[in-house]
Amino acid sequence: MTSCNGVPRRKEPPVGSSYKQFRTSILSLVTHLKRRVADSMEITTTLVDTAAAKTCKDESPFLPFVKVEAEGHEKLPLAVLDKLRTVWLVTRNDLKSIVFPETAFGICSALSGPVLTSNQSPNPVTILGRLPLVLLWTWLNVLIFDLANQRLPHSIIEDSINKSWRPIPAGLLSAAQARRLLLGNIPIVFFITFYIGGMEETVAMFVLTWMYNDLGGADENYVVRNFINALGFVCYSSGATRVACGHGQSFLNDEAYQWLGMVGGIVFTTLQAQDMGEFRWFLINANADGDDSGSGGRQG
Repeated sequence: MTSCNGVPRRKEPPVGSSYKQFRTSILSLVTHLKRRVADSMEITTTLVDTAAAKTCKDESPFLPFVKVEAEGHEKLPLAVLDKLRTVWLVTRNDLKSIVFPETAFGICSALSGPVLTSNQSPNPVTILGRLPLVLLWTWLNVLIFDLANQRLPHSIIEDSINKSWRPIPAGLLSAAQARRLLLGNIPIVFFITFYIGGMEETVAMFVLTWMYNDLGGADENYVVRNFINALGFVCYSSGATRVACGHGQSFLNDEAYQWLGMVGGIVFTTLQAQDMGEFRWFLINANADGDDSGSGGRQG
């Protein structure tokens, strides 16, 4: 085709060809991006699977926390510290309310000499040297109770509301692992207290723990709950004092048992005050049940 002056006319592209070229370029770019994203997702999935395989937990009956590192032992100290932190979190809430006060009670009672014990001339250096043993005895008994308590379904729900940092609601420990840890630690604690003292109190607290948790003593009635807790604190105080005095070296006198009776009475009549900080759980529990049964919470 030529123009009127004889110059050949430039051939015009078909209508819409520019749009089609643009659309084709965009589709090619999108396809390329999709391919790159898919490759990245595949690499990420592989890395996540590898990391999960490296950090999987051992499900052995008595050592649920031990990790086996295939590449060597350089990560073992961190793994041990991580597991010790998990165990510490189990008892963290009871350190200030039971472990430290009862340890101080035991040491001070032993230092009192004939006031509360049969030791007529106590040696302060010897008694203070037993401080680690008293602390260990108290903490081990608290650990047994806390494992037995926190593994129960009702306690897990309560902790997820009031104490979500605890190992089970935080996902650091499963209820099955807590049960295995409890199963393995009960005989260990028994034999330790057999050698350092306070074995009778430990056995008594095993029974009280069973009554409080597995037999539902914490949910039966607030009087039953407070009574079990009062007996538990009496056992803590008595056992800590006997360990501080030295295994088989001296015993508690009548005045000491009067003090223990006063400790039990104080706990029995004031234990419900600790529930003031857990009102959120009680509101939810009351709304779920539709009534107020008068029972206290499961946890001490």
